[in-house]
Amino acid sequence: MAQAQGKEKIVQYLGEAHSNETALIQTLAAHIKIAESGPYRSGLEAHLRETQVHAQRVQQRLRELGAHKNILAVGFGFAQNVVTNTLSMAKAPVDMIRGGDRKEKMLKNARDEMMTEVLEIATYDALERMARNVGDETTAELAADIRSDEERMLQNLRSEIPNLTDAVVRSQVPMRSRPVLTKEDLPISNYDSLTAQEITKRLTGLTQDELAQVQAYESMNEDRKTILDRIESLQADEPWPGYDDQTVAEINKALTDASPDVVQSVRDYERSHKSRTSILKNTEKELQNA
Repeated sequence: MAQAQGKEKIVQYLGEAHSNETALIQTLAAHIKIAESGPYRSGLEAHLRETQVHAQRVQQRLRELGAHKNILAVGFGFAQNVVTNTLSMAKAPVDMIRGGDRKEKMLKNARDEMMTEVLEIATYDALERMARNVGDETTAELAADIRSDEERMLQNLRSEIPNLTDAVVRSQVPMRSRPVLTKEDLPISNYDSLTAQEITKRLTGLTQDELAQVQAYESMNEDRKTILDRIESLQADEPWPGYDDQTVAEINKALTDASPDVVQSVRDYERSHKSRTSILKNTEKELQNA
């Protein structure tokens, strides 16, 4: 009797885990549709593939334990209720792509995805513990293995939140509403002692934020057309949110999983800005292998 009751609880928790994974597949697919190219989107695409495998593995374990379709249906109903009320995982995809600023939508989606990962980690924590208590080592190892994927995804999302937040600020907060820079705060040292020609030569290596800072300062002071025109020619969307703040190593790592369109945008952006040899060589390599 005790063994049967233990198996029943394992099946119940597996059913709930399976339903969470199934609902998350729909949510990730919707989030990917509106995510801009870059590490955040690549991470979502990779986790979607992982989640599809998770759902298959959990379903296979349920079958091995002799779970019936009606048990799966009960689990799905439970999980769908949880995610609808707390994480909005069961929203229709159309709700996730309609209206609002795209960058802010990405940030809000990432926050929801983090909450989803926390729920899944807790679900697999409980499942592993329960399975070990009733002697089901196969289920316990399955839960521990899937949980490690969820923990890694949670860390990836946390690292993306600052970049996504900065992108929202850049797209929605006008420079004139931010604190006014003094000449000491400018990214070009001794700015006021330089000629317009000297300043324009130094603009190429600046980030988009730094270009905006120089633009604001120049507009409020000398307002030289040659400098402002050059800044305007250099202003462009980064290949992905937070690109300008990343190191060469971080960018090269992201290129290995990037689509050809993203690689092309990195190459074009680098040629117009910092022209870093290592990055340009990697873009050429990735485009040749595409």
